[in-house]
Amino acid sequence: MKNQRNKSLKLWRVGAFQSAAAVLCLTAMLVGCAHSREQSDGRGMGGAFLPPMPPSFENGPAVVLLTNIAGFIGKVVLANGGNLDLEPPVSGQLFVGGDKLLFAPEVSGSKKKRARAGGYSFIWDAAENRGYVLSEALQGYAPVSSNRSVSNIISRVVTLSVDNVDGHRCEQQEVTVLSSDGSKAVFDVWRATDLKGVPVQITGIMNGNPFKLSLSKIRLEIPPADVFVPPEAFTRYESAEALLNELLLRQHNIRVPASRETDEDQLMGNPPPRRQQ
Repeated sequence: MKNQRNKSLKLWRVGAFQSAAAVLCLTAMLVGCAHSREQSDGRGMGGAFLPPMPPSFENGPAVVLLTNIAGFIGKVVLANGGNLDLEPPVSGQLFVGGDKLLFAPEVSGSKKKRARAGGYSFIWDAAENRGYVLSEALQGYAPVSSNRSVSNIISRVVTLSVDNVDGHRCEQQEVTVLSSDGSKAVFDVWRATDLKGVPVQITGIMNGNPFKLSLSKIRLEIPPADVFVPPEAFTRYESAEALLNELLLRQHNIRVPASRETDEDQLMGNPPPRRQQ
């Protein structure tokens, strides 16, 4: 009887390790595919299994339209015009202090669903062209960077204090942003005159796709400096891929049901079940 039990336990452990290995292989393949196409808003098709990256308004040419203000806090909504049928708009809180930004996306649903999404937020330094992705669920962060930088900006006023966007009188500008890789992006920008020029709406073409960025509930204040650095208690990972791999492994970690015996739990590295007092 004891030999039969040991044999069953051994087979169960082998199956568990094979499942974990399968998760690793799947993750590696999907992460590799992520590098073969450009990410416009930090999500891939279906929003799953791609390394988390800052959205395009943080690490793309549009960032220069947001960082010429001393500081503000507001709600941001990014709608990818060409992909609205496939992906919902990205929304969340945006903190801007000079050249630095923090974007904390909103994730609807239950606490469990938010945990599966990773609880990501993104810090970006537009001057240094690098930043961090943070995972609240993992209590960790990883560095990210971009090889593309802005080389020139051409701006002209289209209308002066005429258009009204979300209750704000705005100056409309046409802004052309040239990047170091030779690419060009053209934007229509509505800057609120009562908010010291904060852009309440930006439309245009980025990475070959139409998009619309809206800002609301804006407060003119400079966020504290520590907003733009990872929390000291967070663990550093070498890359966004490493952070994603760790999160997936933890989410797919096979737990032994509470009805199994304690020694099996210990063999698998799981804590023993709590006994009733």
